[in-house]
Amino acid sequence: MPINRLVWSMDANSKSETWFSPFSDSRGTKLIEFISAHNLFVINEDCGPTFCGSRGSSYIDVTAVGTDLLEHVSCWHLPDYDSLSDHKAIEFDIALDFNSPTNDGDSCIFNLKKANWKLFL
Repeated sequence: MPINRLVWSMDANSKSETWFSPFSDSRGTKLIEFISAHNLFVINEDCGPTFCGSRGSSYIDVTAVGTDLLEHVSCWHLPDYDSLSDHKAIEFDIALDFNSPTNDGDSCIFNLKKANWKLFL
């Protein structure tokens, strides 16, 4: 799949002012360099910390998108419901154009019959 069609949500365990952390750390700086080098864009909004645990709270969860999806992803937010984790749930909307062809040759299809389940386990 081309990286320009990527939606990447992650527990980055890194801090950067780009995703509204009060300060940046070295891991955040390295991740920003990677994101920039691959023409990805962070879409986090300033909704408060994404992690809240017994040792404090922080902004360490990141959502990045490729250029082809940048205009299609919106409404990034932290919903009010409990995520059953010390990381908050993250929601965003993706508006796709349903009038475009669904198979442009770049689709990723998994053939489960060819999976090496012993290796997987």
